[in-house]
Formats: sequence, C-alpha cells, structure tokens
Amino acid sequence: MNPDSEAASYDGASIRTGISRQSSLMLPESDQVVCIKNDDSINIEFVYYTVMLKKFAPNLSKEKDKVKVIPWIRKLYAAEYATNFFKIKRNRYLFNMILSILNDEMYGVFKSIPPAGPLKSPESFTIPSIPLATWEVDTMWEEMLKDEDDTAPICSMHVKCPEKDDDDEEILYTSNISVDEFNAKREKIQTDKNKKAIFSSLLDWEFQYLLHISRPYAALMTTIQDKTRVAKWLQKLCGIRMDMTCTKMKGVRNDYMMALLGYLYDLRLTGPFEHPPPDGPLVNLEKAMDKLKDSYPLTVPTQNDVNEFLTDQPTPAEGGAFCYIAISGDLQATNLIKSKPVHTKDCSK
Repeated sequence: MNPDSEAASYDGASIRTGISRQSSLMLPESDQVVCIKNDDSINIEFVYYTVMLKKFAPNLSKEKDKVKVIPWIRKLYAAEYATNFFKIKRNRYLFNMILSILNDEMYGVFKSIPPAGPLKSPESFTIPSIPLATWEVDTMWEEMLKDEDDTAPICSMHVKCPEKDDDDEEILYTSNISVDEFNAKREKIQTDKNKKAIFSSLLDWEFQYLLHISRPYAALMTTIQDKTRVAKWLQKLCGIRMDMTCTKMKGVRNDYMMALLGYLYDLRLTGPFEHPPPDGPLVNLEKAMDKLKDSYPLTVPTQNDVNEFLTDQPTPAEGGAFCYIAISGDLQATNLIKSKPVHTKDCSK
C-alpha cells in the first residue's frame, strides 16, 4: 500500500466520526470540517490524562509494561499530535492507555511499541475481554447493609423523591397532540430515562470503587473512636442504595465518600467526619463545610505567615542568598521505568 494512502486510511479515518474540529488539511467537498467552538475542554482533558500517567504509570507491576509506556508517550506527545486536527485522536489513545494502566497491564494495541508511521483510527480498537476487577466483586456494600432494615432512604435533595418516572408518560396520554408529536416526545422521554439509568449506574460503580479503596485505610485508623466513626459514616453512605432512583442524592453520597477517602489517606478524621453522621438525610457537602469553615480558618499566603516562615529558616553564615524550590518529575524521565533509560528518538527501537 502506498504510504500516503495508508496515512489517509489511518489518520484520516478519525475525521469522519461526526466530531467537529479545525484543520488546514484540504479535504474533498463531501468532507466538511467545522471549527471546534470550545477547544479548552480538549486541552483540559489532555492535562488530566497527563497527570494520570505521571501518577499511575510508575506503579505498573511488570517491568516489560513499564518499558512500553515511554515510546507511547513520545509518540502521543509529539508535535503533530498537538495540532487541532489530531488532538481528539491523541486524547482517545491516552484514554485507552490509561484504562489499560489502571488494570495494571498494557493490553490491546499497547502490548507493543507504537509504529513509526501514522496510528490507526481509535475506532478500529477491539474491546478486550477483561475479567471483573477486585472492587467489582467486593461484597463490602452488601455486608454493611446486612443487618439494616428495608426502610427507604430519605432524600435531602427533594421534598418528595419519586421511586418511578411514570409522570411524563401520564402527561403524554392526557395531552392533545398529534401521533407524530406523541411518538417523538415518548422517544425523548425514553432516551432521557436510559441516560439517567446509565448515569445512576456510573455513580454506583464509582461509589463501590471508592468504598473498596477505603477498606485498608479504615483498618489502619489508630484509635477505637476513629474506627467507630469511620464505620458509622461508611454505613450511612452505604444506606443510599443502588435501587434509589435519585441521582442527585447519589452524587451527594459520592462527594462525601471522596472527601472521607481523602482524610483516610492521612489517617485522620476532621471536617464533617469529626462527628458521627446525622440521623436524618445528608445535606450537600458544600453546605456542610460552610457550617464548619469558621472552626477551620484558612491560611492566606499573602499574609505574614510566609514572612514568618522565611524568618525562621537558617541563613548562610557569610551572607549570600538562599531559596526554596520544588521539583517535579519529567513525564518522559526514568522515574517511569527502572531499567536503562531510552535515549533514541526512534519509537521503533
């Protein structure tokens, strides 16, 4: 195959997926390219994937997988993939690579180093068959509710939180509309219900994952009082069950779970978790923190604290200057791999 035609079949395939973007590439008249209205979201997504790579790539358990990360980073972080035409394609590759790394292996297209030429379209990826992760089969949620009654949880987001979404259907049948309008509205209602069900499931999976992570940290709490409070908070949050239809209340539950996990990382409980959970419904985490902010004043860097800190630091005995610096690892540095660093620019080597 001609290299030019191969490049078109690989890189050019991603421009016909319905995602609008801007490019200086001349296309046939049938392929219309529209400028992205908001390119910031793509760049923010890219920064997020970069942070994820720096955090999780060094934790790959197999040395052979760590060695493959560097060539892929060099490939995807090359100048050509920073252009508007290839940004979305680059992000899709990074997304799939991070999913692979989170499963502690390099699978699919990432089993081998990237090709020297153009990358295939992400739409050509096959979905690998992956067994359930440990957190997906964790029964901690069920165990926390084993001795609980079946009383429906109280929603703090609504005065009355409906268990079913049949109201819209009743409105349709009582409205004086044409058959086409009826079918269109019913299809929209069903689509919205499906989206809500998917979103609700995603919130439950997120909570189950965070709950699984919290288990070892909760066990490391040093005092009986802290362990008791953690158990009560986890049981309170588990009380917002999967079968609850209110996604807003599930979002509040996940906010509390993320905040609690952050404190568990430091093996300390403070903020709203300094006391046992309330008996009634949980309020929005932001409102809960507003009630506590006067008890935990924040240090403002522009005040005298910085000057006091520098004054207390040792200074050179014979004059001169001193400074404080912060160092972060280069994404392509050898902190990603233990073996000899790769110096070649050729990703195929």
